[in-house]
Amino acid sequence: MFREKRTVVVVVLTLFIYALNVFLEHNYFVFPFPIFDFVLVIISLQFAIWNIKDLITFRKWYFYIYASSLILKLLTNPIFWGFFLNEIELETFIQTQWMDYFKIGFTLTSILVFFIWSFIEKLKFKIIISVFLSAILLLGSFEASYWFNYLSFPFFAIFVVLQKPKNSLSYLLVLHGILDLMTLSILGIVH
Repeated sequence: MFREKRTVVVVVLTLFIYALNVFLEHNYFVFPFPIFDFVLVIISLQFAIWNIKDLITFRKWYFYIYASSLILKLLTNPIFWGFFLNEIELETFIQTQWMDYFKIGFTLTSILVFFIWSFIEKLKFKIIISVFLSAILLLGSFEASYWFNYLSFPFFAIFVVLQKPKNSLSYLLVLHGILDLMTLSILGIVH
C-alpha cells in the first residue's frame, strides 16, 4: 500500500505546487480543477495495474463500478469533448441531452459505489452512511445546489479511512475526495 499512498501524496503536492506557482505569478490561488477528471482516470488505471490480480479474479470487482463512474464523470467534462469536437460542435453538444445522461449515469454509479463498497468492505453504519451520501449526491443534481456534488466523495473517503481499510484502492477514494475539495474551494472563491 506504500506506493498508493505515495502516489496520492505526489499528485496532491504537484497540484499544490502548481497552485502556488500561479499564486506567485498572478496573485491568485487556483487549482487546475478542469483536469481533475483526467487525473482520476489516469491514477485509477495505475491502481488497476497494481491490483491486476485482484481485478482479474474479481476479488475487488466493485472497482469496475467505481471506474465506470469515473469514466462517466470524465464524459461530462467539456475539455474531454474538446479533443474531438471544434468549438461550434462542442457548444452544440454541451446543450444536448447526452451531457445530462452522463451526469445521471455518474450519479447512479456513484450511489452504487457507496453501497457496494461499504458492504464489500464490511464498514460500520454502511446503510445509514450510504443513504446519507446518496442524498447529498442527489441534492447536488439541482442547479441551485450543484456544489453538493463535491461533498459526497470527500465524506465517503473520510468514512472509509476512519475504519482503517486494508484495501489499497481506498487511497483512490482519498484522492477523489481531495480533488473534489480542491474543486469546491475554487468554486467557492469564484462564486
